[in-house]
Amino acid sequence: MKVKITRFIVLISLMSMINGCSFKQQSYANIGLEKVKQDIRSKNRDLVRRFSEYWHYRLLNNYKKIYNYELPYQRYLIPFSRYKALLAGYGKKAKVNLLSIDRNKNIAIVKREVVVGNKRYQGFDKWIFVDGEWCHKFFQNILPPKTEEEAKFQ
Repeated sequence: MKVKITRFIVLISLMSMINGCSFKQQSYANIGLEKVKQDIRSKNRDLVRRFSEYWHYRLLNNYKKIYNYELPYQRYLIPFSRYKALLAGYGKKAKVNLLSIDRNKNIAIVKREVVVGNKRYQGFDKWIFVDGEWCHKFFQNILPPKTEEEAKFQ
């Protein structure tokens, strides 16, 4: 009886180790991660996951979902109706490519490009690690930042 229990415990332990070690990034058809090196993606996998989810839902115009990715204080200050009115829609055929991540502990500037047809729009997102998860910083300025330096100071 003890041998069966020991084998069962060993089997469960091995399964949990295998599941914990194997990391498979959720993929979305409208999110491109190919331009960022694998080591950068693996070092920032939680941030990459949140970025991918946020932009996937944003391209689908699912404002209720993406509102929950914003910083908690911004959700407190900006009512959902105003938030929705401030966002521009890209359309369901658009695609977002993650280009680079500049991370300093709890703050990350993510360079991305939105592809709509033949047009490409590059920009930056600021992400801040709050209460155990990455939150998007909604830029309240009229124009989004054009450079990484602008994104860091907003």
